[in-house]
Amino acid sequence: MPTGYTTRIIDGDITTFEEFAKLCARAFGATIHMRDENLDKEYEPRIPSDYYSRVIAETKEEIERIKNSTDEEIKLDILNKYNKDLLYHKNKIEEIERHASSLTPMLEKAQSYVPPTEEHIGIREFMIEQLRQTIDRDCDTEYHIERIKEIEDAMVLIIDMQQKRKELLEQCEEDLKRHQMNLKEEEERCLKSNLWVQQYFQSIKGL
Repeated sequence: MPTGYTTRIIDGDITTFEEFAKLCARAFGATIHMRDENLDKEYEPRIPSDYYSRVIAETKEEIERIKNSTDEEIKLDILNKYNKDLLYHKNKIEEIERHASSLTPMLEKAQSYVPPTEEHIGIREFMIEQLRQTIDRDCDTEYHIERIKEIEDAMVLIIDMQQKRKELLEQCEEDLKRHQMNLKEEEERCLKSNLWVQQYFQSIKGL
């Protein structure tokens, strides 16, 4: 059976090795940015995603906003973030408790189930195992309870606004460096990919 790469030879759409070789390049990492494009589309040079430039600009704006904010504005921002985090963890606890209220009774029934024959013991054990694994993995609220306590304690300690401003700026500066490094790495990947394709296309030209 022909593949997406060979069917066009059979159909007569591709008549030269160069055309076929260019089509096959779409299966390699250098052209990963075109993985969702139609196979008929001509190769386009890889360019860095605008995501990196966007987050760099946003982080720079955040640094300026923090520098120009009053102590009261910074405190309000921190409290809003803490409250948002508190709501998240409280909602997760409620969600976990809802899941546990469904799973725990089912586990009890599975444990009390009496298999009709020895050949049915395996499925009883399998049901118990599946329920226990889910309960152990997804029904523990300890992490969220601890995070709530940590956040509530931190909210009480918002006193030294100069220190808080310093911490926020340091975090933004770290984020900015990381985003800039990611952008540089992405630019290098694009250059490498485009060079690979350029060298490849030159090597198959006219074949």
